[in-house]
Amino acid sequence: MSILTFKGGVHPYDGKELSKDVAVRKVLPKGEVVIPVAQHIGAPAKPVVEVGQRVLKGQLIAEAAGFISANIHSSVSGTVKKIEQRVVPNGSKVLSIVIENDEQYEEFQYEAKEQPWSKEYIREAVKDCGVVGLGGACFPTNVKLTPKDDNAIDYVIVNAAECEPYITSDYRRLVEQPQEVIEGLKIVLSLFENAKGAPTYELAQVKEEIERKLLTKEKRAILNFFSLRGSYQYGMFGNEGTYTDVAIAPYLTYTTQAQRGYTVGAGVNIPLDGLFDLKARVNRQKLAVKGAMLEKEVKYEEMKREIIDLYATANSQLSVLKLRAEALELATLQYEIAEKDFTNGAIDSGQLSIEKQRQSTAMEAYEKSKFELTKSLMILEVITRTPILRK
Repeated sequence: MSILTFKGGVHPYDGKELSKDVAVRKVLPKGEVVIPVAQHIGAPAKPVVEVGQRVLKGQLIAEAAGFISANIHSSVSGTVKKIEQRVVPNGSKVLSIVIENDEQYEEFQYEAKEQPWSKEYIREAVKDCGVVGLGGACFPTNVKLTPKDDNAIDYVIVNAAECEPYITSDYRRLVEQPQEVIEGLKIVLSLFENAKGAPTYELAQVKEEIERKLLTKEKRAILNFFSLRGSYQYGMFGNEGTYTDVAIAPYLTYTTQAQRGYTVGAGVNIPLDGLFDLKARVNRQKLAVKGAMLEKEVKYEEMKREIIDLYATANSQLSVLKLRAEALELATLQYEIAEKDFTNGAIDSGQLSIEKQRQSTAMEAYEKSKFELTKSLMILEVITRTPILRK
């Protein structure tokens, strides 16, 4: 019996072409809205609103009831109609908050905090928002972002693989909102300094470009020593005068006249420290550009070495996997023979149990090797941005 009876796996029709090129559109709920307080793994959330209370879109209506739990927010604005058990799609009854939707969708206003954000603030914000995973278990994301040791995290991977038929929501998210995905990744990476999920080579390229622009600015710095000015005035200007003589009493005169006024000028202001430091500043910026270029090359070399190491590791793991597949096939064959011998009374249950244990050990070793190889290939995909594994 061959172990690899499904070489390449089963690839049924996925139907993704039906929606992958269609933009996401907003569909607003109408009428009564039922919001279960258990939409995640762990303890159900505890309602914090009452029947008859008006709530707003995005407002907290049920709070996490433990570490493995998640906050629940209203998706509409309206009035809480009931808090009771309701049947959910899996057939079970779950405590739910029933809201009469007023279809105004008035949003609850939260106060945003300016960056920089601490690790504690980021994790607390994710918890407050009630973010959970969408892989099926709906595991609270703030728990995922709180490992025992932040420094033990080597990689942060954006999982946008959608193996299920017809589903293209992650794909459309990457197409329509790539910047939001990147910003979210940056926030997560700020929690784990040792993680290698950041596009370091691209960041080095950006840094080099910034330094080049600063060099151009420094080369034009001499223009800061010169200035031009000009003005224009138009209006009625008056002159007042006093006249007196020994024969007559003093009297005042006042005359007005329309006049135009122009001023044009230029100036030079040369601080000696700035003048003598100008060439040095340009040279320093040239060194900064050179440093950025070298940093980019270093990042590129690091990336090449990492790819080579991963490729060599994956090759070695593939060889081990083939050997363990053969060992599993042999152990399975021996167990099948032992089953027949046991049925015919040639061996006892103890000998059959030994062969079963050998098969289980071979299976465990095979699955472990398969996992390690898959892990290496996934990391290689992330670094090279090249699809390797078949979906």
